[in-house]
Amino acid sequence: MLKMEERLIALRSVMRKLGLKAFLIPINDEFLLEYPLASNNRLAWLTGFTGSFAMVIVTQEKVYFFTDSRYLIQAKNELHEHYTILDAGHTSILLAIRGDNIEEIGYDPKLLTEETLKLFPCTMIPVNENPIDLIWERDTPIKSEVRSHDIRYAGLSSKEKCSAVLDAIGQNRYFFSNSESVCWLANIRGSDLDCIPVLCCRGILYPNGLLKVFTHCKFEKSPFLEAHIEILSLDDLEIYLASLDSVLLDERNTSVYYLSLIGEEKIIHMTDPSVLLRACKNDTEINGAISAHKRDAIAFMGFLDWLKNNQDTSEIEAEKVLLKFRKEQDLFYSASFPTISAFGANGAIVHYHATEKSNLNFESGNLYLCDSGAQYLDGTTDITRTIAIGKPTEEQCFHYTLVLKAHISLAMVIFPVGTTGKQLDAIARSKLWKYKLDYGHSTGHGVGSFLNVHEGPHSFGNNVPLQPGMIISNEPGLYFEGKYGIRIENLMYVTGLGDGFLGFRQLTLVPFEEKLILSNMLSNEESAWLEEYSDSIKAVRSDIFSSAIN
Repeated sequence: MLKMEERLIALRSVMRKLGLKAFLIPINDEFLLEYPLASNNRLAWLTGFTGSFAMVIVTQEKVYFFTDSRYLIQAKNELHEHYTILDAGHTSILLAIRGDNIEEIGYDPKLLTEETLKLFPCTMIPVNENPIDLIWERDTPIKSEVRSHDIRYAGLSSKEKCSAVLDAIGQNRYFFSNSESVCWLANIRGSDLDCIPVLCCRGILYPNGLLKVFTHCKFEKSPFLEAHIEILSLDDLEIYLASLDSVLLDERNTSVYYLSLIGEEKIIHMTDPSVLLRACKNDTEINGAISAHKRDAIAFMGFLDWLKNNQDTSEIEAEKVLLKFRKEQDLFYSASFPTISAFGANGAIVHYHATEKSNLNFESGNLYLCDSGAQYLDGTTDITRTIAIGKPTEEQCFHYTLVLKAHISLAMVIFPVGTTGKQLDAIARSKLWKYKLDYGHSTGHGVGSFLNVHEGPHSFGNNVPLQPGMIISNEPGLYFEGKYGIRIENLMYVTGLGDGFLGFRQLTLVPFEEKLILSNMLSNEESAWLEEYSDSIKAVRSDIFSSAIN
C-alpha cells in the first residue's frame, strides 16, 4: 500500500506513461452524489482531504487544490504544503491554468458533467482508465441492504410517483442518472453511503409506467417492490441506453460518459422532473418531519442537559454522547451527515470534523458549535446550536445575538407566491451587514425525507421559487479564524398563509443559548417571536413528561 507522500509520485509516473501533462480529479465518484462511496473517493485517497467539496489539478510540477469558503481553513490544516489552495470558481481556475500555461487536461468522463467541463478554458482529454485506479489497490464492493420506504412514511406509492413524472414527460423515456431520484421514485432506500440512505443505482422510466432500476446490488424481486419495477444489473445499463432511439435526461446530473454513449442526436434535455416533486413534501411527509423533529428535540435537549454537567468534555466525546441520545429515539436510522462538533477555534472551520489529531478538550470561556442531524424513517433532521462553555465574553454575546437576529428575521418573514430563496437571503444577512459582517456559506438548503439532508432544487442561494411543502434550513453564522464560530440553524417548512402569501413554520424545537442572548439588542417583534418559540419547546417538554407518566 502506497504511503501518502508516495501517491502523488506514482500518479505523476502513470500520467507520463499516458502522455498526460495535467489530470483533473473531482471529489465525486461515478454516481455524482454529494458524498462518494469511500472506496471511490479518489481525491481523499490522494490528498488526505476529508471535506465534501473539492477538485484537484495535478501537473508534473504543481498540484492545484480548489475548494469553496466552507473548507479553505480545513484544507490549509489537512493538506501538505506543496498544494496550492485556491477558492473554487471560474476565475481561480482560469488564472491557475493560464498562469501555468496548461493547454490540455486529462479527465475521467464518468466523473464529470458538461457543466463542470465548461469551467476549464483549455482542451479537455477524456481517458479510458482513471490513472488513480491504476495505482490504488483496494476492494470496491458495494454492500447495500435494500429496504422499502413504506407508504406510511412516503405518503405516495411508487406507481403514483411514476404517474406524476409521466404527466411531465409525456410519451417519452426518461433516464434518471441520479440515485436519489430513482430511490424516491421506487420507494426504496439503501445503505451504500454512511449518512444518506440511498442505493447507488440508475433508472429508466418508460411511457407504459415500467421503471427499470439498474444497480450492483444483487437481490431478487422482493415483496415490497411494486409490480411496475424491474431490477437489473448496472452492467446491463449501457446496452439498454445504446438501444434507445431517443431519451429524456438532465445533463446537469448525467456524466459526460453517458452523454457520449447515448449520442447527442438521441438526447432530449429536460430538468429531472422528480426533483421538484420530491422537494414539495406531501402531508404524510410533513407530518413525519414534525414527528421526527419532536423526537430529535428530545434527544438534543437530553444532550444539552448532559453537557451542562460535563463541561470538561471533548469534541469527540460530545459527538458520541449526542449520537447515543439519538439512537434511543424511535425510528432512528443513522446520522444525516458527519457531525460538526467544534470547540473554540475549530468552530471557525465551517465544515470541521473532529479527529483524534484535532480533538479539543472544552475549556471555560469559549464557544462550542454543534451542527448535527439524524435520519429517521419518517424524516430527516439538521440542527446547529452554539453553546457557551463557562461564562461568555461580551463580544461573544454580541456576535451571537446578531446571528440570532438574522435567524429570527428570516423565520418571521411573510412573502408572496413566486418569491425565490435568493430574494429572501438578504433579510438575514442585512442584520450582520449593518456591522460590516457576513458569512461565506449559503443561508440555507433544501432537505429531503429520509434521503439526502441536502436536497434541491431550492435554497436561499438560487432563484427557484419557494413552494408549500418545501423543507429548508435557516442557518446564518459568523466565524472568526483562530477564535470561535457561531451558527444557529433550524429546519422549517413553507406553508400557505392565504391571499397569495407564504411563510415558514418551524420544525426544529430546541432552545437557543440564553447565556449568549443580549435581550436589549432584540426588537419587540423579535422578542415576541422568541417567546412564542420558547412556548413551542415547552409544549414538547410537556409531551415528554406526560408520556413518561403514562
